[in-house]
Amino acid sequence: MQPLHKGMLLAFLAATVGACASSQVTDTWKSPEVKTMAMRKVLTVAYVPTESVRRNLEDRLVRELGKEGVAGVASYRVVEDVDSLDRDSIRVLVGQKQFDAVLIANYLGTTSEVEYIPTTTYYGYFGAWGTPPMLDETTEVHLEFRLFDGRGEGRLVWSATTSTFEPTSDSVPEVAEKVVEQLEDDREG
Repeated sequence: MQPLHKGMLLAFLAATVGACASSQVTDTWKSPEVKTMAMRKVLTVAYVPTESVRRNLEDRLVRELGKEGVAGVASYRVVEDVDSLDRDSIRVLVGQKQFDAVLIANYLGTTSEVEYIPTTTYYGYFGAWGTPPMLDETTEVHLEFRLFDGRGEGRLVWSATTSTFEPTSDSVPEVAEKVVEQLEDDREG
């Protein structure tokens, strides 16, 4: 992992408490071949730049799935190193532990935008006053979530992307909640 990505992900978690985070599901897709997605036991896997975020995100996804009556298992509880989880090892895990689905989260990146705010001068009865020029930076973190059928070849049955504007330490639970909520809506529809 490049150091720049690690730094941006840390910014994702350590932004100021007073900032206003906002997460949303930006795109979804459901296989037209799937009418309903039966999920009883789901393996959650997070491919993100830091281990602490991996564990937090996987745990939050498990918690949110549990609220919907689905048993979730965080991958770090069965495999220590997420880098060792490739398609073949996931397929073996799914067979051994009898998962009927796999929910994978991928960190897509962080974007930042800097806006220049010029000096503003006001004139009034008491003379002139103004604001100095400023730079305003906004940050967005992007994740992709994909749900695979645990049976057969493990085909992709659902996906979603998320965007979190001005992330804070509360962003991981918010993202997990919104993703599982969207998954439930799409699963039944």
